[in-house]
Amino acid sequence: MINNIKYTDTQIKNILKEATIIVDKREQNCDKILDYFDKKKIKYIRQSLDFCDYSIMLPKNDELGIPFDMSFEKQVAVELKHSGGNGLDELANNLTDGRTAFENEFTKSIPYGCRIYLVCSNGSWENIDKHKYQSQFNENAFYNSMLSFSWKYNIHIHFINEEDIGKHIYRILIVALKKILE
Repeated sequence: MINNIKYTDTQIKNILKEATIIVDKREQNCDKILDYFDKKKIKYIRQSLDFCDYSIMLPKNDELGIPFDMSFEKQVAVELKHSGGNGLDELANNLTDGRTAFENEFTKSIPYGCRIYLVCSNGSWENIDKHKYQSQFNENAFYNSMLSFSWKYNIHIHFINEEDIGKHIYRILIVALKKILE
């Protein structure tokens, strides 16, 4: 419905002010992220998502031409890896022992053509290459698995400092929504 409407820049600006981040109910260890949202007065709700950890929605707002709550969880989603401050450890586990469950998470997004952002705290391609993580997962296999998942599931991989995760998740989702509205 919203894709058929041509919004002005002013309308888009006003609509984006109403955007609400969806945080999956199962997401754990997200207190710092929610604290960031609270501090910046970013609206969010906790509800179940079919896949990934974060997405975005617009609540009903007749004044802005939004006739009902509109979720964009099938169009854009963020999967976060940050357990214990080093997302590479969690990611290495997901690509070894938890690979089937991890892959199933992304398989659910395929029918929708959802744009997925994999955000990993305190990691980098260099840290994978230099084996700066606790798992025994071979660095070449780790690196190549990441690239393979990126290709297979249309995943955009972002490495970010732990203290900037909330800001980065918000920016990803708000820019995606802006692009959807344009």
